[in-house]
Amino acid sequence: MRNLELPSAREVSNALSVGDNKEDTDNTILVMQMGQFIDHDITHTPNHGIQCCGKNGAFPASFDPEKCSPIRMFSNDPFWKGRKTCMNFARSLSSPGLKCELSTREQLNQITHWIDGSNIYGSTVEDAMYLRDSKGKLKISSQGRNLNSNLPSCAGEKKGKVTACDACGSKRNDCFFAGDFRVNEQLNLIVLHTLFMREHNRIASELSRLNPRWSDDKIYQEARKINLAEYQHIIFKEWLPIIIGH
Repeated sequence: MRNLELPSAREVSNALSVGDNKEDTDNTILVMQMGQFIDHDITHTPNHGIQCCGKNGAFPASFDPEKCSPIRMFSNDPFWKGRKTCMNFARSLSSPGLKCELSTREQLNQITHWIDGSNIYGSTVEDAMYLRDSKGKLKISSQGRNLNSNLPSCAGEKKGKVTACDACGSKRNDCFFAGDFRVNEQLNLIVLHTLFMREHNRIASELSRLNPRWSDDKIYQEARKINLAEYQHIIFKEWLPIIIGH
């Protein structure tokens, strides 16, 4: 059994997906969406960002295994039916071992790995400051006559200034930015980002009312602490029990 190619990840995925797509009668899609929201708080792995397939989606005759791990597809694929025989898969960038010695390959992480709401507030001081508004609040974009508010809009943002906006390309006027640049990947992901942005601003308004002598930074930091505590409570007391039980 040596020197044999492992089964195609695509074939394994298709085999596991066979059967009825039964609806969940207990949970909504927000269970999934909260999972992605948390993922964007703790992991962002850079990859080589290259095309590992051949022309017209053909599986390559050769590839660099340090940078690529293309997924082979066959003519019996239920969707592609032989029109493509390769799914692009660029490998993650490797990280040096913490002890500076030979070890198993590990990935890099570009953001803070704590459950610290970095997807709401950013993983760097520069990102956090750019998301801030006055009176301890986070930036918003107006919503006309609606009393509520949206995430800050990418419309008018200069190219190269905000990664989330640059990732939208020509669609930047329809995009928003937040603590994590992947905010626009899913509509319901935008919803969760909006929810926690609004909760921060609600808390900040209340703290400002109760403590009129507090500085802008004091209000921001205290509102952030409370919002983060709510977020962590939801994860550990409500979301995780659904995923792995009590």
